[in-house]
Amino acid sequence: MLGTWEETALRSSTSQAAKKPTAACGTEGRRVVITVTRMQDARPVDVELIGDSTDAALLMELGTTTRDQIDLKTPILTGHLQLLVSEDLGADEDEAVRKLFRQAYALLDLSRRPSQDAPTFVAYFYMREVATLTRRFLWVYSQRNGLSAP
Repeated sequence: MLGTWEETALRSSTSQAAKKPTAACGTEGRRVVITVTRMQDARPVDVELIGDSTDAALLMELGTTTRDQIDLKTPILTGHLQLLVSEDLGADEDEAVRKLFRQAYALLDLSRRPSQDAPTFVAYFYMREVATLTRRFLWVYSQRNGLSAP
C-alpha cells in the first residue's frame, strides 16, 4: 500500500454543503476511507526496443542528421541507459561492470550533457556515446538474465 486518503463524510442534510446533489449514499456522519494501492513501477527491460533504438542511433550519420533529430533521440537513449543502470547487473562482483557503471554515471551527469548552444557534432557524439554505452549495458543485462544478446 502506497498511501491512504481519508475524507470526512458528507455533512448532515441541514448543512449548506449537503444540499448539493452527491453520488454518495448513506455516508452522512461517517468517515470514508479510500485506500489506493498501486503496483511498483517495475518496467520490464524491453531488450528488443532498446536494441532497435541504439541501432537506429548508431546508424545516424553526422552529415545527414539534424540537431533536432539528435535532440529527439538523445533523451530516449538516456532513458534506456537510466533504466539499465537501475538493474542489478552484478557490479558488486565484477570490476568490468563496475567500470561500466562509473562511465554511465559520468555520462548521465547533467553538467556533462551538451547544451542547446553546443555545436551539432558535440551533441551527435554525445548521443553516440550514450547509445554505445547503453548497448554494452544491454549486453550485460541479457547475459545475466539468460536472454539472447542484441
